[in-house]
Amino acid sequence: MARAIKSKKSEKQLPIAVIGGGPAGLAAAEAAADNYKNVFLFDKNPFPARKLISRTAEYLFVAEKVSAENFADAFGPKKSFVTPALKSFGWKEISAQLKKMGVKVGPNGGNRLMISPDDISKLSTGFVKVAESAGIIFKKSCRVTDLIISHGSVKEIVVNGISHPVSAVIVACGSYSAPKIGSTRDGYEFARKAGHEIIPLKAAMVGLETVEKYGKLLDGVTVRDCRIDVYLEDELRITDRGSLIFTKYGLNGQLIQNHSAQIIELIKKGNVEIHIDQVPDMTKMEISKHLDHEFPHADRTTLFEHLNPHLPDGLLDVMDKIIRVHSGRPVSHLTTLEKKHMVLWLKDFAFTIKKPRPFNETMGVLGGVSLNDIDPGTMASKKIKNLYFAGEVLDLLGPWGGYNIEMAFSTGHLAGISASSALNGGKINRTA
Repeated sequence: MARAIKSKKSEKQLPIAVIGGGPAGLAAAEAAADNYKNVFLFDKNPFPARKLISRTAEYLFVAEKVSAENFADAFGPKKSFVTPALKSFGWKEISAQLKKMGVKVGPNGGNRLMISPDDISKLSTGFVKVAESAGIIFKKSCRVTDLIISHGSVKEIVVNGISHPVSAVIVACGSYSAPKIGSTRDGYEFARKAGHEIIPLKAAMVGLETVEKYGKLLDGVTVRDCRIDVYLEDELRITDRGSLIFTKYGLNGQLIQNHSAQIIELIKKGNVEIHIDQVPDMTKMEISKHLDHEFPHADRTTLFEHLNPHLPDGLLDVMDKIIRVHSGRPVSHLTTLEKKHMVLWLKDFAFTIKKPRPFNETMGVLGGVSLNDIDPGTMASKKIKNLYFAGEVLDLLGPWGGYNIEMAFSTGHLAGISASSALNGGKINRTA
């Protein structure tokens, strides 16, 4: 009996090791530190949040201002898995967390919470600030390379070739998306060693290269509201509405990121075309009538002035090179043939998809640690009693926007309070 008590006391003195310096890792470490006073956060990079800081120069969406139930709907059949984590730590808590970091979060005019480009660089120092204030021991440039597992639990981790005893391990080292900025398969290997199934990885959330060469003309032009119809050999397969970005190689943006995984599969089966409707609120007939009835009465109004409320300047500036109609022409001077060309271009700007961009550029992957052996109420492994998983290392990918970062924060927080509670006699301090 005395030996059992001594063993329990010894275990409580060992650290909880959190692997990964992104949103999931930080949320896990801070939640664990609220209940357990010996938490180590290991990051293989020289500074935390490297992927977040490196992956975008534009606004970074970090959460969706919707209920946990509505948020979970975006994950389809995996809704029931993500709901407990979202209820534990949602967009309000994430906003408070980022505020503690000194990072300003604001709405985008809709349901998305975002960080401005000027504040994205503050994430790294903010992560360190929060970790230190919570009493977390932050270990940067320290790569965990192995888990030493014995008798159904993790006994040690190997860091830079040196083994360290642990009381629990939270794997939050992200997915293999964007490997060019340091992503590795470490988390999958830890899970595989622990007996977990790894769902094969597939590129998702990646740009598409097109046969048409409009890159120099359209690179960087964003269409804020359009509809896409995706065809496989003239059969409609996907239709959706949202925003899209033209790139030097083809297409990217919200609509492409959300459907790229499915489009990549379609490319393997045959010819794939994406047709862009740039004015989805008007039919071809309505546009034609508008041209016939309105344009003759606008003697001096240019085509640019007429279309400017509906299309970005970048598109209007190169109309003459795409459809041979100059945007500076008075609308009353358009010929019937030019009107037909313009209507067709506005409603059906078509591209043939050549191939996806390299895997290095993926912003998210399908696949990862199977959810079958993860307890959604705790993020604990069902195979190893003191092992937890959180964030993008899981086979859990939401749509474009703030879904995946919020999911990382939420699952990380739940893993942290679960791991510390298990070592603390079931007591939980739920302060955020």
